[in-house]
Amino acid sequence: MIRYTKGASQTLVYWWGGINRHLLLSSVLYLMFLLVLYYVQSRFPFLKVDCSTSGLSMLGSLTVFLLVFRMNQSMARNNEATERTDEMFGEMDFLVHSVCNFLAGAKEDHLGDLVMGHPPRSEQELHQMRLHGELATAIRIHVVRLTIAFGVSVLLYFRILTAMAEYQGILEDEDLVQVVFLHSRLQALLYEE
Repeated sequence: MIRYTKGASQTLVYWWGGINRHLLLSSVLYLMFLLVLYYVQSRFPFLKVDCSTSGLSMLGSLTVFLLVFRMNQSMARNNEATERTDEMFGEMDFLVHSVCNFLAGAKEDHLGDLVMGHPPRSEQELHQMRLHGELATAIRIHVVRLTIAFGVSVLLYFRILTAMAEYQGILEDEDLVQVVFLHSRLQALLYEE
């Protein structure tokens, strides 16, 4: 989401990350051409070109069309990014649910047989079933932990990327709090305390 602050009008004069540095040379050359053309036409009246206002209105209509086209293109990119982000987090949710639901653990059906009075297993089989259960639980925990860590790292990356693109690398207080919070959550998810 693009957020504009009260000083957002200053984005018009940004050098790095703005369009001004790309337009400056062309604009100066065009201005010099217009000044030379004005001087030549005012000095030599027989070179003066008559122009109507219909050309200017066509130029204005073309400019409006290009601006609307550009805005629609930007909105389409924004919608596509939103869809892809939703799809990515949906796939992560599906991964967690699939692992937690379908990962075979301690062979629960054998434990049910044990409770129902079927012949007892040997001590070694019971120990192995407990180990399988603990291993399955550890895998489920690690899959959930690492999936959440991946989601947090994506959010952290998006926050920092937004700060770099929109604010020339300067983080506002609200964004700084979010980045520090996400970084601490990521450290807690990835590293032992």
